[in-house]
Amino acid sequence: MELNGNQLKPLETLQTLKESLGESKRIVFPKRITRIGVYGVVIFHGKILLIEQESGPCAGLLDFPGGGIEFGESPEEALRREFAEEVAMTFDSLKLLDNLTTVDNVPGIGESEPYTFYRVGMIYHVIDPLVISSEMSGELKYNMYDWTKLSEDKCSPLLWQFLKELKIGEVPQ
Repeated sequence: MELNGNQLKPLETLQTLKESLGESKRIVFPKRITRIGVYGVVIFHGKILLIEQESGPCAGLLDFPGGGIEFGESPEEALRREFAEEVAMTFDSLKLLDNLTTVDNVPGIGESEPYTFYRVGMIYHVIDPLVISSEMSGELKYNMYDWTKLSEDKCSPLLWQFLKELKIGEVPQ
């Protein structure tokens, strides 16, 4: 059988390829996920505010407070929402520090299939963070960490890239 990609739609081309290879051959096209997010950097007395991710590709790792931008949100609106949800804080203003990207292969667990995770992170310096209420707590565990004592195996790839590329001393406290 001769394949002409110009005449077949992608799904038809894949099906024809599978048929020509037979059932004994398996074609794997990895699932790919892209996340565009905003993340906040809070430095206080030489320590950085970090959360412990509970789920997703960075489960069990330390990461910035922040997350995905929802449809129609500005980066600032998204970061304000994420800060309120995750660490029960708000802030006066923010300043863009960097845009970083990471690509990570995430293994499938249980019924979930493995995927490649492409993360675009807009990293902001959060200026004058304030606790919303002493009676509120964030959804995630968070704490101030000595950034000089963090290791790659404890950090999300985005956080680790930030720590390697930017000197924390350059971020105002």
